[in-house]
Parts: sequence; structure tokens; C-alpha cells
Amino acid sequence: MWAAQLPPLRMGLQPLLLLLLLATSLVSPTRVQDAEPRPVFLIDSVKLKVLPGHNVGSGTNVTLQCVPKITSGTGKAPSYQSIFYRDGDLVFTQNSTTASLLHIPGARVANSGSYSCVVSGYGMRKESKSETLSVTGLQTPVLILNKSFVTEGEEVTVSCSAPEELGKFFFYFYEESKEVTKVQASTNWAKAPLIFSSQGNKSLHCDYVVVLHPGSMRSNQSKTVNVFVQELSIRPSIEIQPSTNVIEGDILNITCKVIGSLYESVNVYVSKDNKLLQTGLGRSVFSKKMLSDDSGTYECKLQMGNLLKTVNSSVVVSELFSKPVLTMHPKEVFEKEPFSLACNSLNISTLRIQENNVKYSIFKNGKILTLGTFHGKYNRRADTSLNGNYTCYAVAHMIRKTSNTIVFKAKVLVSKPLMKVSGNVIVGKNLSIQCHCENGSLPISYTLLNKKVPVHPVMTVWQPNDTALFNVTIRRKEDIKNFTCEAENNGYSSKKESDVLNVTVIEPVSKPNLLIMPYLGDVTEGEDLYLQCTVKDGSPPITFEWYRDGLDQPLYSTKSKGRSESYRLGRATSNHSSSYHCKADNQAKEEMLSKAGTINVRLARWKKILIGVFCIVLLVSLIGFGCYRYRVKRGKRESATELSVRSAPL
Repeated sequence: MWAAQLPPLRMGLQPLLLLLLLATSLVSPTRVQDAEPRPVFLIDSVKLKVLPGHNVGSGTNVTLQCVPKITSGTGKAPSYQSIFYRDGDLVFTQNSTTASLLHIPGARVANSGSYSCVVSGYGMRKESKSETLSVTGLQTPVLILNKSFVTEGEEVTVSCSAPEELGKFFFYFYEESKEVTKVQASTNWAKAPLIFSSQGNKSLHCDYVVVLHPGSMRSNQSKTVNVFVQELSIRPSIEIQPSTNVIEGDILNITCKVIGSLYESVNVYVSKDNKLLQTGLGRSVFSKKMLSDDSGTYECKLQMGNLLKTVNSSVVVSELFSKPVLTMHPKEVFEKEPFSLACNSLNISTLRIQENNVKYSIFKNGKILTLGTFHGKYNRRADTSLNGNYTCYAVAHMIRKTSNTIVFKAKVLVSKPLMKVSGNVIVGKNLSIQCHCENGSLPISYTLLNKKVPVHPVMTVWQPNDTALFNVTIRRKEDIKNFTCEAENNGYSSKKESDVLNVTVIEPVSKPNLLIMPYLGDVTEGEDLYLQCTVKDGSPPITFEWYRDGLDQPLYSTKSKGRSESYRLGRATSNHSSSYHCKADNQAKEEMLSKAGTINVRLARWKKILIGVFCIVLLVSLIGFGCYRYRVKRGKRESATELSVRSAPL
């Protein structure tokens, strides 16, 4: 077929082309099929219908109809696939050439949800709008018991079912109106074991919840079913000897036993506050030397199978003596000050013992401090070596009680305060003086003194990282030695004063004076020219700089340990004529400028003499030349006169 479509070729090549086309058709037979034209398939719309309606009662036959509108160019109904979804989950798939149907016979509540359908074919896909189906009415559950007559502790199996319902369930079982158990199930029934610990007629019922998306729906209650629970012929009994009211140190016997037949095969337990104290078979006795903490409710329990019975009795144990109380006076104490610790029991049962029968001991960090008979008071003078945790023990009739703990820490008096400043101290500028003590218990109060007189309010330091800072300004260099600091943390007697503040004080430079040498700047060429800059006040080192009018950069700069420096300009020339000034500065960083000074450079004396001689010579020359000119002119006149006289007789 393909050979007929090719253009005419030479005879020698036609057999080769025919073999090549035949081989190609054998290797790839699908190419001819792929070349067939693809049919036109357009999905215009998809609509989902819910029949007989969106809201139906339980048990209604429901049909979901997926109706697509399709444009096809094949001339016959095309085949496509319909996919049904409920709440996003796939529920049914069907291949069809007409409308697809999803039948839900006898719909239940679990069939409720949001449905949609998708039509796909020939690479095309389109989804319908979601439609809601709501099914109402749950089946009333049925409750069944495997026994209706049991004894205490005997197990009863109850089952609850709703045979017509579908979905995921939670079943709830009730005794009277109280929920006793809950069971989750994926089927429409569930069972649970129940045990009754009391006798009498018990009324039971159940209900269930169907889990929907979203939410849930609860059913009605089942009919009530009764079960009768017969009491067993055995019960626990508790006996307390000698009494339920005793005093510390008394021996108390608590007997727990079973009353009734078969008691020898029943386990019994003695407990208090859910703590097991004693156990036995048919009978158990718990004995103890009682303390006040042993007061409370004691229980006697028997267990037979799933049955647990309990009886209890309260016991009151009065104190032989109360827990000792350790006190300290005073509550805070500084080194070398007296203090005392007192230990005593406030309440003592005088029916059994006397006050002197209670013996006390004081311990520091677990080690006894008082040996032998101790009346309960401990006196000492405070010292840091006594710091530690103190407790007191009280003992009588072999009963020992521990007091509260007191953490003792002797307060430390302030040490001699120290003073320091931060940064440079400059006359006339603000500075911060810090006052602190290397030792001393907080809070510490600091006072800054100037010639022994307070100059600032008292500053109290409460925290370890806090500091006492005082801001002051000194007007003279000597004023710095007037300052001292006073510290105290236990009244007037604890006051200590620091040494005077001894730091280097920087005095700013005064206005400098510029001196031009030779004096007044009237300089003759060739003379040595000096600029001297002097300050009256200022702390060395001082930086001096010399400037010429019109220049930004200094001619020269130097740092001096004195208050005066000179700068040699060199041998004076006419180029040195100008205005000059100097600048002075030190660590105070307050630059001061001098007044300007002017230099006028005169000619040298020999030049003046030379000029004078030259002027005289020039003047003499001019006079001589004038005389010469005069004499020449006069001679000419005289010659002319003679000639005129001589020529007259003719």
C-alpha cells in the first residue's frame, strides 16, 4: 500500500525499497494503526441525579444517576467510564455508553454523604457537581444478656446490635443512667463483659453512634434488660486493738478477716492510702508502734475472683510530743554578734511523759553539736565558720522527730571601701566616682564625702552586680584629694571610710602666647627666626602646633613635657613675612589658639649700605655727567662767539 504512494523511481532501486518497506511493516505493525484518525470525543457536561430525592428515610431504595452530555464524531454512542465518589472516596465504577447508575437498595444512615461522579474517556475527564444524600432514622438496638441471675463478682456478657445498619460504630452500655463501658466496632454489633460488685436488681440498656463524614448520629436506647445480683455469703471484717484512739508509742493491732464459709481460700489485704501493709489467706494481722503520721483510714479487703469487698475504720494517733520547732534570735546577725538557737516541742502528752523526758539535740550539716543532756538552747557569737544548715532532733520513748531546717549565714561587716574613677579626670568636667567594698553582706550604704562632709544622697547597693556611682565636677586640680567614701551595712558602728581619692588629674591648657624672636617680629634678613608657644596652665604632655596664615596644615607639631616649646623657621627671608599663630592641646582635648603674630623681614645692613653707596655713586655720576654736559655746552657757545668775533672785520 505504501509502495503505491511513492513517486516513480529508477528500476534498479525499486526491489530494494520494496524489501525495506516490507521489513518495516513486519517490525512495527502498530504504526499503521497509530496513523488512523482519532475519533472526536468532547464531554460538554456531567450531571448527577439523586432519586427519589436528597432526603429519604432509612430503608428507601436510592438510585444515583450519572448523566453526561457528550459530543462525538464517530456516528455512534461512544463508550466511557463513570466513577462514583462519596465524601471523596471511590465507591463504584462502571463502563457504559449511556447514563450510569449506582443503586443503593434499602439505604441506611451510613450511606449519607456528599456524592459526585466523574466521566472519562479518550483522554478527556469531567466531574459533576456534588450532590448530598441524607438518610434519617437509625434502627433501635437490641440488648441481650447471657445471664439474668448472677452472684457478686460473677461476670455477665452483654451484647448490643443493630443488624440493619452499616458503617463504623461506637456502642455504649449503661447501668441505670450511668455509662459503664464503651466499645468501638466496625460491625453492627458489639459485646462487653460486666461485673457487679453490689447485690440487687440491675437495669441495663445500650445505644450506639454511627460515625459520619463529618459528624455522627446517635440511636435511640434499647429496651431495658434486668439482671439480679445475689450477695455472697462472705464479707470482710476489721478489728483494731487496743483502740482506734491511741498515743504515739502504743502498739496497734489491725486484724482483717473473712466472715462466712470458705473464708480459708479467700485472700485478704490490709492497706492505708492505697499502700498495701499486710496480706494473708482468710486472715491477716498488721502490728505497728504508732506515730502521729500513722493516723488515717485503714482498709480491710477481700478478693474472690473478680469480686472485691472492702471495709474500713479510722484510727487517730495523738502526739506523744509535737514536732520540735527550731528558732533563731535574732533572725539576722553580723560577725561577732551573739545569737541563739532554741529547740522545743510545743505540745507534750503529760498523761504519758513529763516535759523533761523529751531530750533535744542540735545538728549542723548532719553532725551533732550538743552532747549529753541539752535543755534546748544553743548560744554562740556569729562567725563565718558557723555557717551551715541547722536542725533539731527531739527524742522520747524511742520516738525521734526532726525539726525544720535553718540555714545560718553570718552577715559580714563591710571592709574598708575603695574608690576608683573611670576614664580621665579633667578639671571642669564631670567624672564618675565608684565606691565599693570587697567584703560585706548586702545591702551596703555608701556616702561620698568632700572634706568629711556628705555631698550626695546616700546610695544603697542591694544586688551583687550593682555599683555606687557618684557624679562630681572638680574646679581645681587639688580638689580631687578632698573626696573620700564611707560605707556601712549595720548601722553607725559598722561605718568605714576610704582613703582619699588619689588619681591623676588633667588640667586643660590655657590660651597659649605666641612670641616671635627677634622681638616683635621686626627681623632683618639673615637673622635666625624663632616662634615660641607658651601656656600658663595645663597638664603635660602638651602638643604644640604652629600655623602660617592661609595654610591648613601645621608648619610643625611636637609633644612636650613642659609648658613651652620653640620652632625655628630658619634664617629670615622676605618669604617669611606673614601672620602666624600656635595651637596647644593635651589629654583634656580642649584645643586653644594663640593670637596671631606678624613677621616683617627687613633688608640686611650691607644691602642697605650697598644701596646707599650705589645711590651716592649714582648721584655723583649724575652730577658729574651734568657738569660734563654743562661744560660741553659752554665750550660750544664760547667757540661760536670767537668765530663770530673773528669773522666780523670782513
